[in-house]
Amino acid sequence: MIVLEATQESVDLSEAGASQETSSSNSNTAQGFRAMSVARARAVALGTSVQVDGVVTATPNTFATQFFHIEDETGTSEETGGRAGIQVYLYAADFPELALGNRVRVSGVTSQNRGEARIKLSNREAIEILGSGSAL
Repeated sequence: MIVLEATQESVDLSEAGASQETSSSNSNTAQGFRAMSVARARAVALGTSVQVDGVVTATPNTFATQFFHIEDETGTSEETGGRAGIQVYLYAADFPELALGNRVRVSGVTSQNRGEARIKLSNREAIEILGSGSAL
């Protein structure tokens, strides 16, 4: 699990995330959601509707039943190896079958729990499995 502090990183991520938003945007963006990188999703205001692609690095039930973690390669810290991570939360814990290395697209609202950035989903249909066996 990767946790970045929202200090100087936030300023730097706005520029990196802006270019990633453009390259991530596609015709499959769910209505009302903005396609963006994990790093950008961590930096936007809480309550922003986002759509993020990432690789599953912790499955549901690893840390808790209601969330899993994804990462992409948009981090800026040498300490994280250039990866950015975020928690993906679903109250109902009704996840599709997920495995480490699955590439997924999630659509939800940014929020935070105990200082950890997360994307809160409304239902399991907000998770699209794009592929498997991905590595960062």
